[in-house]
Amino acid sequence: RDGVDAAHERRVRAWACTLALHAARMLGKPHAVAATAQALLQRFYYRKSLKRFDAFEVAMGAVFLALKVEEEVDFGRTVRRVLYAFHRLYQRRKGLPLSPMPLGGPRHAQWKARLMAVERHMLKGYPSPCPSPNPNPNPNPNP
Repeated sequence: RDGVDAAHERRVRAWACTLALHAARMLGKPHAVAATAQALLQRFYYRKSLKRFDAFEVAMGAVFLALKVEEEVDFGRTVRRVLYAFHRLYQRRKGLPLSPMPLGGPRHAQWKARLMAVERHMLKGYPSPCPSPNPNPNPNPNP
């Protein structure tokens, strides 16, 4: 889709799933979190374009959502920990010396904004798990 050949798309999806697995391990979370993140990531790219959404950011959003789904959320710290884990993965991938991400720095602010944006896009694409009540419960439309 969108001019991306199937082999390249498979490679990028596999790489993003590997990122999600490594991030879940770095966070010390159960394997269920990684599996949920990978499933969310695959479902996301089933509907959205690989050209429009960066795989690194989608993997970050998938791990964040998986933590929420699996109820592994440490309130107030989850976003920061996910950002730190992916910062460490980014540094390893680029061969940079490992250093902590400055809290409130420009990269932290930019990545946090992208994480929230990807989370919104992911949530918009999934149907609600709870049925919504009928606003007009009257079975006879003509009274």
